[in-house]
Amino acid sequence: MGHGIDVLDDRASAAYWKDAAWHRLGAVVEEQLTATGSLEVANLADLDYHLEPLYVVGPDGSPQRTDKWTTVGLHPLTRERRHIGGYLAENFALETPEMLADFADQLVEGGAHMNAIGLVDEGRRMFISLHITDLVFGGIDRTSQNLLVTTGFDGSLISTVKVVNFRVECANMLNMALGRRAEHQVTARHTGAGLAFKVDEFRRVLDLAWKSTEALEKEVERLLDVEVTKAKFQEIVHDFVPMPDEASPRQENRVENQRGLIYGNYFTGNAMLINDTAWGAYNALSEFVDHQSGAKVKDEALRSVESFMSDRLESERARAMRSVVKVLDLDPRVLQSV
Repeated sequence: MGHGIDVLDDRASAAYWKDAAWHRLGAVVEEQLTATGSLEVANLADLDYHLEPLYVVGPDGSPQRTDKWTTVGLHPLTRERRHIGGYLAENFALETPEMLADFADQLVEGGAHMNAIGLVDEGRRMFISLHITDLVFGGIDRTSQNLLVTTGFDGSLISTVKVVNFRVECANMLNMALGRRAEHQVTARHTGAGLAFKVDEFRRVLDLAWKSTEALEKEVERLLDVEVTKAKFQEIVHDFVPMPDEASPRQENRVENQRGLIYGNYFTGNAMLINDTAWGAYNALSEFVDHQSGAKVKDEALRSVESFMSDRLESERARAMRSVVKVLDLDPRVLQSV
């Protein structure tokens, strides 16, 4: 998996707050910057993205103008003309890097700051991850909530705003975030007023996302209050990883190994702080789903994100919660929140 970060003359067009990205490219800043305030440090200022008429080579070898347009910019260092791309209609509304950053800042009205910002796919796409908050459940389970704002300058990606539970750092993580199903998301096509026309709609979606987060926090607190004995946890694990009827020795060994990994998640490390609760039981299973059950990927940072975003693993997480709900005889509505 490549990072896709735009790198010109050994300078990466990206910046990150506090921690370096997994690929170690781009600037790292300690201060909490706005999206607009991050443009210069990320080498995204004054790129002069604009539309120019698209020409083709005519039958006689001379350039002929078409009725289409293409996006052009400037090299951040040499200031030479740089073709970004696109086969665009006359009514294409181009959101420049400055416009996208300004829109992101308007959207949060000072309620969030830049967590990551960058150009990918040879300058054709831009992402902004705004850090909203860190949710901590049970004292140890930390989730970073971010607002993703992204667009495609060549028409390959419609402008999108969505709430995601991780920081986008590269092209692959952007694709994962965009591919994940999410109800808290708004898109805007590159026509008419574009993003600016939908500020109020985006804010309504954000408000729904905050309410959803509040519901999740309340549900987690309820799960933390549900006591789970060792016998009940074993029953949950056996329900989630059942032993096949007439299992072969190889199958028995695989099931026992998988169960052993889950027991390890539950009875060791920081998980011991919540391992007598329904939330602790679910986390032991979801840790197995996210990090121990899938195919091996060389880079751990990439593997964990890939697992989190996988549709298959999303389904497995739901199955894990169903096992907890079934064995503990909990309200099935828990499944709608967690």
